[in-house]
Amino acid sequence: MKTEEFVESGLAELDFARMLFINDHDFRFAVLKGKRGEDYDFEITVDEWLVCADVKCKLEDTDISENTIRNVLSDA
Repeated sequence: MKTEEFVESGLAELDFARMLFINDHDFRFAVLKGKRGEDYDFEITVDEWLVCADVKCKLEDTDISENTIRNVLSDA
């Protein structure tokens, strides 16, 4: 965390993991592959399904608008 320029994204991932943990969901942190479209943050087991999840956060100094949210999701 000390070497990250924006620690908020790492904290968002940890907070999401905390929410999964306290609600007894089976999950693990995914290993990054370094390829666009194949990187995500979590693998969550739901019944017989393996669900891939990516955590996003917005920095406080960024104005929230429909376009900023759309851009973040389309880049993911």
